[in-house]
Amino acid sequence: MALRDHRRKTVCMGGREQPCYKIAYFRDVLSRIAFWEAQQACEMDGGSLLSIESAAEQRNIEHLLQELRTGASGSSGSGGGIADGDFWIGLTRAEPEEQNLPEQTNSFPPCPDLYSWTDGSVSSFRNWYFDEPSCGGEACVVMYHQPTALPGLGGAYIYQWNDDRCNMKHNFICKYDPESHLVKEHSDQPVVHEKEPTFETEPDRQPGGTEESSTHVVMAGSSAFEFNELFLVSVLDHLYICLFGTFLCSSEREKGAQELQSKTKSLWSYINSQPEKFTNPFFVDQEHHVLYPLASSRHLELWTGYYARWNPRIRAQMPVQQSLKELLQRKVEALQKEASLCERAFPPPHQGSAPLRTAPTCT
Repeated sequence: MALRDHRRKTVCMGGREQPCYKIAYFRDVLSRIAFWEAQQACEMDGGSLLSIESAAEQRNIEHLLQELRTGASGSSGSGGGIADGDFWIGLTRAEPEEQNLPEQTNSFPPCPDLYSWTDGSVSSFRNWYFDEPSCGGEACVVMYHQPTALPGLGGAYIYQWNDDRCNMKHNFICKYDPESHLVKEHSDQPVVHEKEPTFETEPDRQPGGTEESSTHVVMAGSSAFEFNELFLVSVLDHLYICLFGTFLCSSEREKGAQELQSKTKSLWSYINSQPEKFTNPFFVDQEHHVLYPLASSRHLELWTGYYARWNPRIRAQMPVQQSLKELLQRKVEALQKEASLCERAFPPPHQGSAPLRTAPTCT
């Protein structure tokens, strides 16, 4: 089985009709990301978190990781292949009430049957490690990659699957269908830049480029920009509307001469009066960290959230702040469901009964 474009970060195996993959490996453990962040990164790059639909596809991924681990990809300056570090795949557990169960049944299906692929795949192929999934509060799935760990009861902790808490930090693997890859097959950078994943199938990246668009920062680093897309759109709109005095006149001296500070309101006062509307709920303040934008013309995209918002013929992309709010809402709903299951498992004591000495812990 030959590898196509193996020097690049996106790798296709088995010809143009087969899916392609992109492996995001973070050499810095502290830079790895949570499940939903990984899913969003893949979707913003035109793919989805990896779904493994057959034993053959599982072997393909294993083969690719083996080559990367041994440094066979030919990367330069990387100091060898990838080391220990599990990878998120696109398998996650839905709660029983979310399943389409017959109305007459009064029992919940077994835990392994509650897992499904985030990209909509209906494949039932699974490659669980011995005694997994453990369920409980662990609802997202990783592929083990611990080559230096001592073997457990199920053998080495490598390539088998394990359920983990969705907020844990791991590497991840994206999957692209052939049509999507044909558009992006010359891509030389990942979408997620704020934490700098190391893709071991390419030589070290050099900083460069002149693109300084804040919009690019929002799209490329979903947790690196303190404000959301609505903030950028509002600033650009008021640059021309002149409702506030912030962008009037050509210099501070001219503003002082026109007494704008006393005669007009500031746009920043308006924005600061409702910060929850304009700030990014997933912002992570990372000091001494540089974002390297993509300056190549092949990465240019129309800012549909601004330029196409009034055009009924063009379907604008989902605004970043709306996507982030929906992501946050999903996390809140998941926590609420976990709390509900905990309450059902440990109901409060009846009136008059002796109180519990130790409150039960729901994990």
